[in-house]
Amino acid sequence: MTKIFKGLFIIFMCLIVSHVMMDSVLAASDSGGQNLGVTVDNTLVVVPATPIITSLDNISFNTLDLVVEVGSGYANEELNFVVTITNTVTGDVESVNYTQNTNNDAQTTLGIVDLDPGTEYDFVVRYARVGGVYSANSAQESVVTLIDSPVLESVDAITTESVNLNVIIDPVFMGYPMDFVVEIDGGGSTYTVQMTKNITGINVDLQVDGLDAGTDYTFKVKYARENTLNFSEYSNEIAITTESDEVDLEKPVIDDIRNITTNSMDIIVEVASRGGENLDFVVNVTNIATGETITIDFNETVGGGDLVTLGIGGLDPGTEYEFSVKYSTSGSSEYSDYSSTVRATTNYNDGGPTVEICFNESTVVIAETELQTYLDQGATVGVCSLDDNKKITICHNGNTISISRNALQAHLNKGATIGECPISGGSVDIDEIKDIITIVNNIDKDEIKDIIAPEEKKKTYQKVAVAGIAAGTTAALASSAIPLFATMPGAFGSSIFLQFLELFGIMGRRKEERNWGVVFDADTHMPIPAVKIVLLDQMGKEMATTYSDKGGRFGFLVSAGKYVIDVFKKDYTVVKDASSDSLYGNVYNGQSVTINEDHLMSSNIAMKMEGMNWQEYADEKVTQYNSKWSVFKKYFFDVIYVIGFGATIIVTYFYPSIFNFVVLGIYVSLFLFQRFFKKKKYGSIKTEKGKPVPFAVVKLYDKETNEKQNFAVTNSIGRYYLLTENGTYNLKAQGQPVSGVQFEKKGSVKVDDGIVRKDLIV
Repeated sequence: MTKIFKGLFIIFMCLIVSHVMMDSVLAASDSGGQNLGVTVDNTLVVVPATPIITSLDNISFNTLDLVVEVGSGYANEELNFVVTITNTVTGDVESVNYTQNTNNDAQTTLGIVDLDPGTEYDFVVRYARVGGVYSANSAQESVVTLIDSPVLESVDAITTESVNLNVIIDPVFMGYPMDFVVEIDGGGSTYTVQMTKNITGINVDLQVDGLDAGTDYTFKVKYARENTLNFSEYSNEIAITTESDEVDLEKPVIDDIRNITTNSMDIIVEVASRGGENLDFVVNVTNIATGETITIDFNETVGGGDLVTLGIGGLDPGTEYEFSVKYSTSGSSEYSDYSSTVRATTNYNDGGPTVEICFNESTVVIAETELQTYLDQGATVGVCSLDDNKKITICHNGNTISISRNALQAHLNKGATIGECPISGGSVDIDEIKDIITIVNNIDKDEIKDIIAPEEKKKTYQKVAVAGIAAGTTAALASSAIPLFATMPGAFGSSIFLQFLELFGIMGRRKEERNWGVVFDADTHMPIPAVKIVLLDQMGKEMATTYSDKGGRFGFLVSAGKYVIDVFKKDYTVVKDASSDSLYGNVYNGQSVTINEDHLMSSNIAMKMEGMNWQEYADEKVTQYNSKWSVFKKYFFDVIYVIGFGATIIVTYFYPSIFNFVVLGIYVSLFLFQRFFKKKKYGSIKTEKGKPVPFAVVKLYDKETNEKQNFAVTNSIGRYYLLTENGTYNLKAQGQPVSGVQFEKKGSVKVDDGIVRKDLIV
């Protein structure tokens, strides 16, 4: 019985203690967060499960929706939420309170307002029942608000190569540095230029340089906070045309004709606003009596009053001539229009009696007192026959040539003389020539053979001949190859490495379509071979690995999805501070890449070589290329070939046999190949002093549409290798800052076998 009472007593005491503790808990929870000095057992306090920010939706310029999921036991319940918002740009922190119901899935949407555009924010959330204990903070989620598109208000300060863009942006960005990207469409290509500006007002001026003169361009602009890459949409477009650099050549005027003699006169030409300039002139001279017209070229400096004197010689006495003039700036192929024609008549000699004679196939009028002088030089009295096809022998620039009668006067005006050119070194004695021939005929062939090709030397000559064939063949093949790879760091070994990779199937075959990516050097724009490129999925799992080939090209054929890229190359780092390049277009900047179904992954990758001074490297390569050892190696096979050719001629002459004739035939074939059929596989760019220009960009444009078709970059010794379809193209070459030689040169090139071989002097 006593045990029963003891048990009941214990149960009663437990109920009292339990009631007291429950009151303590309720008192603590109703205290509103004030410290009442009550000690409780925290193990009896129910803390809500940590919430999850499942998504950030409906992101705009200053608002977004925060979707929050709470513990499953809080579905369809009114809860208190506290959202802590951190502005990562300013560091400001703000807490916003919400009271609202969750849905069946224990989720609710919290609307965030009054945010700044283009700004990164961090969000954390906690919640509690009304009057209850708050949960722990959720994991932090970050987002960047959108930026409203800028307004491209106008374009001014237009020159031949630059413009100024006037852009209006959101005033909230005043006081911050902003990145701007200008998309430029014109000159046959579309590219972007990035620049950073410190914002002091809503009006921002962006200067764009490096444009082509007289070209139509369209511009549009987008912007973002510095180094965030979270750009706005592009602005409106504005189209302009750059100033033309072509100079209109005003038509010249023949101002006067002076100093008229029997065979010459001076033409005074006025060229407006060209005083002091050196110009090229072309004068049309027409004989009114015969209708014969010749042109005479001059290069003269215009004097004071914009006048220049052009002396015309070699005219016929007493003959009326008609003159007109055009000009161009020195060295240019662009000429002005011809001037108006002016006529003048040469003098009869002293006004005395005259006579018509035929002299040097031309009918001329001379003074009767001069007749005997002309007759002594082969002239005949009377007019010449009009046989224009009869050839006249003249001496022009040291060469004896035959020309038609109609062309005689033009050559005489350029310093030619009638008759054959004199033989330098004086006259030749025929008897001396006969003596030399007699001596040669009396030389015994066997005596010469014993001196230069005795029997015991026959095999030596044959060995030298065979060695010469091998050397000549090697030189012919080597000069037809592409001599570019050894002029880039590590390129030769890398190309061999890549051949082994392709041989054993380590590198997959590319699809036939030309949509690969290119790994290139950001400084020189040269492709980089043997770069390891790893394709990862969003979880960091390796999906595929490949290596860039000797042209820097690579590609992945994988399933559709989003991927990121890891790039590995010793001494190189990936450049991620730009999303495009003026030559290669879009460039990988570290963000995920979306690949559509049945498409190759083809993003271009820019890299920089650490601690590399490309200008010093190029100078060192040029020095090596021109060193005595390099020159020796360059011409070694040619020297062996020439020696072998000579040995073959000697041994075939003295020891004729089928073998020797076959060897001689091979030499003749090699000679004909190198002389008439061999073509180099590259073009080059050099300065006027013969120094190679490294890392210059050579671009081809369609002749009709001026659309960019292809480009190449010269290596460290100024050579480039460029393939394209056959046809005629506009060509533009530009020096890059890394080369140390700044230039721009335009021209045209005709391609008939798929290879551009244009050599440029800048």
